[in-house]
Amino acid sequence: MPNPALAQDTWQNPPEPIAAFLDAPFLPQAFISPDNQWLFTLEHPPLEPLASLAQPRIQVAGLQINPATYAPALEYGYCSLTVQHIATGQVNTLALPSDARIRNFRWSPSSRYLAFTNTRPEGLELWLLDVPQGTIKRLLPPIPVSYTH
Repeated sequence: MPNPALAQDTWQNPPEPIAAFLDAPFLPQAFISPDNQWLFTLEHPPLEPLASLAQPRIQVAGLQINPATYAPALEYGYCSLTVQHIATGQVNTLALPSDARIRNFRWSPSSRYLAFTNTRPEGLELWLLDVPQGTIKRLLPPIPVSYTH
């Protein structure tokens, strides 16, 4: 016989102290450019969207891959990027798409450019940041899976 105490008719929100704790933003992550001139601050979204958690996954050699993007499943990208010049203290918050999930950061040898990917439902975009100028641009649109076959 089922236990009626375990059954719930509707979604129940936790009490306020617990809800505030769960909704609190993560601490930002920071890293310094290879030439030690720039400080980068990255922020995570507060919680992973349910749509992201429900994406299909393929397991290959202990890895979980999203078949729509061929990127790691359940990857937790960053949603904002701030650049600060260490010597002057000047801060520049970059204008990323509202649903940005950026990761895979790679520096140019001169530390002038920072390349990164943005995960979209239809594939990965390649973006480039010109660090001294503080400008970003998308180099490649999302690469659909059909291009890889």
